[in-house]
Amino acid sequence: MFAVVLSLLLSALTIAYSANAERIRGQYQAMEARSLGLQSQLQSAESRHAEDRARLNTEIETVNQQLNDAFAEKSRLQQEATRLIADLKAAQVELAGVRSRIDRLASMSQTQATLISSYRDELSSLRAQELQAKQREIQLADRVNDLAGQLEVAIETNRALQEQLAELQQAMGGGTAVASASGRPALGQPIRARITEVRTGPAGEILAQIDAGSNDNLSESMELTIVQNERFAGVLELTKVELNEAVGRIRLSQGQRIAPGAIVTTIR
Repeated sequence: MFAVVLSLLLSALTIAYSANAERIRGQYQAMEARSLGLQSQLQSAESRHAEDRARLNTEIETVNQQLNDAFAEKSRLQQEATRLIADLKAAQVELAGVRSRIDRLASMSQTQATLISSYRDELSSLRAQELQAKQREIQLADRVNDLAGQLEVAIETNRALQEQLAELQQAMGGGTAVASASGRPALGQPIRARITEVRTGPAGEILAQIDAGSNDNLSESMELTIVQNERFAGVLELTKVELNEAVGRIRLSQGQRIAPGAIVTTIR
């Protein structure tokens, strides 16, 4: 009886064990499959983690490089800012000096403008006085020239009259007057002619042609007084004499200019 019960118990245990073993085997296989899946997921996760870590390390290195570059740029900018501040201060000092010089120059310019205005007024006054003095000098010179011309004409006329009187007295005393040693003919009446042309000679001398010649007792080397506007203007020395015209060199009186129409008379 005990053996039967024991046998039944063993049978029941065997059946239970078989059933449990089959269930446990199934569970184990499921757990192995799940473990393989989890390992695969873990490997995938580790692979992604390694990739993410490598990417993050690269990003960190990039950020660190950027940060170092930013620090270097900051340092450079700080140095540049320091230099610019120093330059600004130097420029401000220079500007203050320039403004000071400008103020001094403006003051000097104002002073010079005042002096220039004073000098201009004084110069204008002096020029006006000089102009008045020159005008008076010109008037006096013209008056002196007029008087000198009139005096010379009067002297020459008086001398010609005296010579004519002496010749007439000589003619009345014993004969007709002959030509003088200089080659000039004896005078009867004073010779009076008119300048018809004034030109410049080959040597630059001033030549004049008159409307009298050898028929009027003129000869070469004779000298004639030139009268223009009733003033003594110069002397005409004859160099070529023809029958009714003659040409000579003009020796001008100071400040005179001969024009056609001027009168010439004999000088004895």
